[in-house]
Amino acid sequence: MIAAFPYVATLVNNILKANNIPALNMVQIDFLISGSGLIIVVGVVLELLRRFTAELQSHDYRRFF
Repeated sequence: MIAAFPYVATLVNNILKANNIPALNMVQIDFLISGSGLIIVVGVVLELLRRFTAELQSHDYRRFF
C-alpha cells in the first residue's frame, strides 16, 4: 500500500484536473518522494520507535539494580 500510494494519489490528482472543477483546480498534489522512499521513511520511524521503547524499558529496569 505504501509503495502504491504516490501512484494512486497522482492518478486521482490527474482525474480531478481532467474534470475541470473550479474549486479543485486550485489544489495541486505533487509527490516528490517515491514509493520506495516512503518505505524507507516508515522503516526508519518504526526503528526509532523500537529504540525509544527499549530505552524506556531499560531505564525502568535500572532502578531495580
